[in-house]
Amino acid sequence: MRSRFASTQRILSRSLPRPGSSRRSTSPADQACGSTRTIYAHYRVPPYYDSLLAKLIVHGENRHVALARLRRALGEVVVEGIKTNVELHKRVIDHPDFIAGHFDTKFSRRL
Repeated sequence: MRSRFASTQRILSRSLPRPGSSRRSTSPADQACGSTRTIYAHYRVPPYYDSLLAKLIVHGENRHVALARLRRALGEVVVEGIKTNVELHKRVIDHPDFIAGHFDTKFSRRL
């Protein structure tokens, strides 16, 4: 059990955003996707910061449509120069359990 926890911790720690300078930043253009962000090209993320640099909000007629829009939106997000958790979110939304709506507080251990 401890090794599974350690594996989850490694996945999550590699996915945490880090301070630094962004070289480029773009957001999705889909009207069904809301995006708010504090990051832009050449933005300097200080070492003491709120790690929420951007937020995507998608909606759809049902879960399947909303996940498809989120998948497309995450594919359009570009942030260069600093580490983000976009790849972690892609892994989450492509996981069969998440797609089926079967997730809980221990979900990250299944990634």
